[in-house]
Amino acid sequence: MTIKLRLTLATIVVFVVGVCGLSLDAMRLLRAELEQQVGNQQSSAAAFVAAYVESELAARIGVLQRIAEELPQGAVRRKDAFQGLLAARYDEWGVFSGGIALSAYDGRIVAEAPKVSGRVGRRFLELEHIHEALETGRTSVGVTKNDRVVGSPTVGTALPSRDERGQVVGALSGITELGVSGFMREVLGARYGETGGYLLVSPQAQMVIAASDPARVLEPLPEKGRIPLIDRFAEGYEGAGVLTNLKGVEELVAAKRVPTAGWYVVALQTSAEAFAPIREVQQRMLLASLAMVLAIGLAIRWVLSRVFAPLSETTTLITAMSSSEGNLRPLGENRQDEIGALVNSFNRLVRKIQSREHELEKSEAKFRSLFERNTCPMLLIDPLRGRFVGANEAAVAFYGYPKEQLVGMSTSDVLSLSPEDVFNEGVRAVRLESDAYYYVHR
Repeated sequence: MTIKLRLTLATIVVFVVGVCGLSLDAMRLLRAELEQQVGNQQSSAAAFVAAYVESELAARIGVLQRIAEELPQGAVRRKDAFQGLLAARYDEWGVFSGGIALSAYDGRIVAEAPKVSGRVGRRFLELEHIHEALETGRTSVGVTKNDRVVGSPTVGTALPSRDERGQVVGALSGITELGVSGFMREVLGARYGETGGYLLVSPQAQMVIAASDPARVLEPLPEKGRIPLIDRFAEGYEGAGVLTNLKGVEELVAAKRVPTAGWYVVALQTSAEAFAPIREVQQRMLLASLAMVLAIGLAIRWVLSRVFAPLSETTTLITAMSSSEGNLRPLGENRQDEIGALVNSFNRLVRKIQSREHELEKSEAKFRSLFERNTCPMLLIDPLRGRFVGANEAAVAFYGYPKEQLVGMSTSDVLSLSPEDVFNEGVRAVRLESDAYYYVHR
């Protein structure tokens, strides 16, 4: 792997790690900011719906109060008169889909409208709204999971009925069926975004009593501790948060209480929809990062090619010089950087080698002159091969062989020494153990 490629890859890796780190941090901050904004919007929407539910309950309580104002004194004991009053005015008071009833202090129904078979004369003291109105003397709203007469869950609204002395002697109640009449459907039926909606929850009854999704009406709440945020809503917390529902889907939810009934309204939306803008930003950032990585990689490659071009050229020149045909010579690059320093060092080395070669050539010329022009016969012997490798003109004249023949002849052809003796004497001479040896010509 070349230095250019390694530097390019290292730079890209550092850039990618940096971009990923910044992207993750930016996405975290963006998600937190978006979660807060969506939570505020959901809280506002939940507050609006809660106010609407509160007004609907207030309207129903107002109807019961108007009926109570028209009740004759001792209406509990004069049930026939009350029954006639209810029957005559039921169209006006028909906001209660399950009817209106008057019960005695013991919870027994004494009159109702419209008449429902089997209700009059029966005790309904176990109903939350009737029991609380009789016991506390205050207006009460409650949910019945399974009304014995209607046969389905109902919402009951009750206020106490008093005698001439102001004593509670009964309760006037209105019943609204859940899942049939579309209780609060005008607002709760609306969707919140594509996947969200609203829930009206009764923590006392531990169930959803109205919802944008009809399939969730009468849905029981999860067991306590299963989803902590729902437990907080049931305890009175108003605010927004993120939870994972029983189906494993993450949702952004916000709750607002309905004080009159002790219920709360939930506005919810899946995180997938709420954070869709973040995913889009992430995808765009990913594409932009990939494009930047490609562009930076190409730019770095081009810059490094420019920076290392002199080094590549220097390497090519040095390689050519190292061949047998190349001439060792200084390089002409003049740079004020690391490559220039390398070239200058190489040029100094070349000049030193050239100086030594020049001195060697002078020494060889001097030796050649002394050898060739000497009047004494002189021979150059290769002790390893036992042959003559050089001879001057005096030696040629002395031995009587042509120079071309003498050079290359075996020492045993001229000298009386054996090849072993010639080798040994040569070794001694190389080791400077002897500067001369003697032999006899044949």
